[in-house]
Amino acid sequence: MTTPITFSHPVVRNQLFTEGEVVIARPDDRTVGVTDARENWNGEVFGSVDIQRESIIPLPTPADLRQWDNESGFETREGWFRAIEEFHGSPDTIYIFRVELRYVEQWYTEELSQTVAAPVKSDSDGD
Repeated sequence: MTTPITFSHPVVRNQLFTEGEVVIARPDDRTVGVTDARENWNGEVFGSVDIQRESIIPLPTPADLRQWDNESGFETREGWFRAIEEFHGSPDTIYIFRVELRYVEQWYTEELSQTVAAPVKSDSDGD
């Protein structure tokens, strides 16, 4: 299993749970494959995701994100780019990853039902 991933931005987390996948941008590369998912580094593992690298963009601009407009969870690519800058500063390069939700722990599914649409599947679905 690779290094756990965190989903601390609520827009990104909501996209993951409502659509079953999300495209994220980071200023650095990371390991790919199946890993644990958390809201933050100190939080409990809430499920499992599969991460795959989609692209590497040097000297990124909002226009570079056009291909993934509907998959980041943000209303506009400019809003997504602003969020990247707020979380990571102004990166010289961004790495684009597709993250697919594999399962969600039952306790987290119950917690989520209060705030977002139901996740794709829970750990009780036999996965």
